[in-house]
Amino acid sequence: LIGRKSVEKQIMVLDTLKEMEEYHELGNIQKKMQNPELIQGIHQNAVVEAIDRGYFTPGLVHMLDDDAVKKVVSHYFYPLYTHPGSGYIKARIENLFKEALGISDKTKIESLLRIEKPEKKVETTRDIRPFVREKIKSALGTTGRTYFVREGGFATIDINMGIDKAVALADLVKEKSIDLEVSIYFGDEFDLNGNDTPVTKLKKDKSKFCIVSVGLTPPSQEVEGVEWVGGGPEITKGILKRILEGIQAGEKAIKIHVVEENEVKAEIKVDVKALKERGGLMFDVDGTLLQRKEFTFYTDREVLNLFGELLREGIILGILSGNSRIEQSSRIVRALEEAGSNLDYLVLYANGGATRVVYEGGKEHVENLAGSIPLEDVEIIKRVAEECAREQFGLSTDELKAWKDFYGAENGTGKREGFPELDIRWMDKGEWAMDVVRVEDINDGSLRRVSCPWVEIRDDVQVSVKLLPKRLEISGNTKEDTKE
Repeated sequence: LIGRKSVEKQIMVLDTLKEMEEYHELGNIQKKMQNPELIQGIHQNAVVEAIDRGYFTPGLVHMLDDDAVKKVVSHYFYPLYTHPGSGYIKARIENLFKEALGISDKTKIESLLRIEKPEKKVETTRDIRPFVREKIKSALGTTGRTYFVREGGFATIDINMGIDKAVALADLVKEKSIDLEVSIYFGDEFDLNGNDTPVTKLKKDKSKFCIVSVGLTPPSQEVEGVEWVGGGPEITKGILKRILEGIQAGEKAIKIHVVEENEVKAEIKVDVKALKERGGLMFDVDGTLLQRKEFTFYTDREVLNLFGELLREGIILGILSGNSRIEQSSRIVRALEEAGSNLDYLVLYANGGATRVVYEGGKEHVENLAGSIPLEDVEIIKRVAEECAREQFGLSTDELKAWKDFYGAENGTGKREGFPELDIRWMDKGEWAMDVVRVEDINDGSLRRVSCPWVEIRDDVQVSVKLLPKRLEISGNTKEDTKE
């Protein structure tokens, strides 16, 4: 499991530790764990997630003997405690030591964290977005305005004024008079901070609203009511194909079996008649309908044809995306339009749900559901992200090298398909400033060069900090994550 370098799977190990602690508190486990081998080799991002979830508690510390505690804190907590952007994690670590060991002196804590600090070869770059996210949230908290700040897509942080996919889906239900009890939502990010997770708030106890995850990793244990089938866009298309067949055959209800290695992994029940009469099908995009940013409905004719047929049958289709309206319109809507599809049954929610686009009588109607973000707040976001970049986000030399390789860096300039030249001089502590651009400038190709990361304004209702360093393998053949 550890050899797979999978943070999500490693978090499952930490889930097990949490369960062991709970059993211990109930008196079902009397013997202390004698060493921390169970969590040696876990990636730093899994530890950050575990701290966020409150897994490292005084009760868990007391399950370990003293030597094990020293190994754990030196191996995992020291890099986090000394990270330049780890204010909220640092505070939690300090509180843990105060409660568990009675230590409140910061000097003593740092001294303990240095004990037996092992040499650890970094094999994967850290996702620094949680650190930057918290800094941005803290800075925006001084404005008196309410903001949602979350990770989204590949190496991005998205900010808008209190809108998420739950708000967008509720609006779609009202806009198209949809009955969620006979509807299906498809997504792929259902971890604690996943951009699909808010949708689960609309699923009440005993609700038949079907939420399907085609993500490569299962939803977090705290996220309930999600049917995990895995498989990505190919599974989504397979399910849609079977639903379409049921509609065209006039079937009242169907059962769809998702099979893996000749075994049924999941069964999805669809009331086809009710779906057509009063339901809808709703989708995330990248990782759910399309593999990643480079893919479109032009390049994937299968999903284009499926959407076209479902629209012809009068099925309401909702697209809920964290990306920009301009980008998703060009990737999805224009292709459907050119194929002659009936767009009256299509609704696009972009910018994290902050912008709604409906298509009636061949005309596009755009409405923002969130307030515009003042330019002074955009400047706050820029300042925070720029300060972090000038400190190189706390990345190690190996991590910086991995990102230089990823961008094909040469003389402070990097390249990514679909983007202008990228100014990444901060990686070498060179003179560098963060750009603020509008999404139109990126998509129409008018910019020849842009800072990386940059601040992107979308319809004035969402601001995104784009291409922040995320997880990459530190090896001879660095790989990118699979989605934008």
